[in-house]
Amino acid sequence: MLTVLLVAVSCKKEAKPIATSKLTSEFYTLFNKAEILYKNQDYSKAFYCYNKTKLIGEALNDNNKIVYSLMQMAQIQREQSDYSGSEATATEAISLFNKETHIEYQTIIYSTLGINYMDSYDYEDGLKYFQLALSTTNYPLDQAIIKNNIANLCTKKKEFKKAIALLLEVLKQKEVLGNPETHGVVLGNLGYAYFQAGDPSGIHYLKQSLSIRLKDKNDFYTTASYFNLAKYYEPRNSSLAKNYALKAYELATKINNAEDRLETLGVVLKNSDGNEFKKYSLIHLSLSDSLTKAKQIAKNQFAKIKYDATQTKLENATLKLNEERINNRNTLLYTTLISSFILSMLLYFLIRSKHKRETLNTSYTTETRISKKLHDELANDVFYAISYAETKDLSVENNKEKLLQALDTIYARTRNISRENSTIDTGINFVPYLKELISSYSGNEVNILVNGLDTISLDTIDNNKKIIIYRTIQELLVNMKKHSQATLVVYTFKNIKNKIQIDYSDNGVGIAMNAINLKNGLQNVENRIDAIKGTLTFDNRTRKGFKVSFSIPD
Repeated sequence: MLTVLLVAVSCKKEAKPIATSKLTSEFYTLFNKAEILYKNQDYSKAFYCYNKTKLIGEALNDNNKIVYSLMQMAQIQREQSDYSGSEATATEAISLFNKETHIEYQTIIYSTLGINYMDSYDYEDGLKYFQLALSTTNYPLDQAIIKNNIANLCTKKKEFKKAIALLLEVLKQKEVLGNPETHGVVLGNLGYAYFQAGDPSGIHYLKQSLSIRLKDKNDFYTTASYFNLAKYYEPRNSSLAKNYALKAYELATKINNAEDRLETLGVVLKNSDGNEFKKYSLIHLSLSDSLTKAKQIAKNQFAKIKYDATQTKLENATLKLNEERINNRNTLLYTTLISSFILSMLLYFLIRSKHKRETLNTSYTTETRISKKLHDELANDVFYAISYAETKDLSVENNKEKLLQALDTIYARTRNISRENSTIDTGINFVPYLKELISSYSGNEVNILVNGLDTISLDTIDNNKKIIIYRTIQELLVNMKKHSQATLVVYTFKNIKNKIQIDYSDNGVGIAMNAINLKNGLQNVENRIDAIKGTLTFDNRTRKGFKVSFSIPD
């Protein structure tokens, strides 16, 4: 009898809030009732209550309440051997996993599926879900518990060496040694794997496991120890095997574990004869029939509870829909008037927004066309380079060097013009793209400093505004390069209330205030900022250098 474990979750449940709504209070009332019923093995009633808490969790839109309820329902179904039902419930829970779902719940649900598949002999899927469970947790004890279950799967596949190696590894963990329940389970499973592999040294681990469980007064796991000892001695000492099997049967009867009673009776029967054999045969037959019937009833009840809950949910939804139709009929006139007003306002803002977009797109298209035109005007430089190459002796080092310089100049001008008017990446790479633009103007002659760019968020603004920011910064840099003779440029980015402010300053020759809008290409800067309701401010107090600030709404 291999013993599986599930990760403990009792210490990780959500704390009940002090102030609760009526619906939340109802959830916790049913939740506490379900927990008690589950502990007392009243599975049908516990399943019913958990299904109710799931529905309340849906009404509260609380992911963890829904997932926890489904998790407990899946475990109940598994314990009642309703593997297909448990699989469906656990799969429903997995479909709800998101970043808010407690990791512990995910670990347990994956483990539950792993045990389901292992007990139904689907070892490949069983291993898959145990590994998924293992990947979700960083707790050493939880990891040890899952590895114990994987070892059990290996034992069932008769891969005894793998199982033994894994269990021996788990036994080294201090968290296992300090937890009597887990320690006893791992020792018992290790002993079982050894004797199934034909190694008699397994008896040492089986007895050690029994000793821990007796000391811990855990009747459930002690039943498993007695049963494993009975199986170990069955081919060696029939009398001793029967004695251990009867002890297991008594404990299973005490804790009302029908499956363990049936399994232990099977060993008793094999080692009995005469009247005893007849006595235990009748008990075994009656118990087998009762257990089969009880499992079928439980499966039907679980299915009916879920079906009834679904039907009630559909009926409530239909009733709510009818009520809404009646209300809509009574308020149709007001809704029509309000909708018309909203539609009119929406149309007005859409037209305004469209106009703004068209203005921006026209500006952007014009710049692209200018880029192409400037690129074409490089033909003179290209023609000069070609003529030079045809008329000069390129074997002369000086002539060759002049040609290379001319070609390098053509390349640099082409690249810069293309970059100034190319498509802008407004996605997640916008900030790095902006940094690359600024750094491309920095060199031996000009040092550019950037402050605050990494402290503000540009991800939340729309793409048109990102284009405006990029083009404005680019225009100022081009102006600086062509006219200012600056050696130092400083860009400062700030968040001020609901606006993003960008300050530019350099130590160049400056610009006359009456020429700002007419020269140096700064007219486009004003147009762009104005199109998005931004502000542009030139500092005329600076006698040397050039300073300008512009801000745009978030």
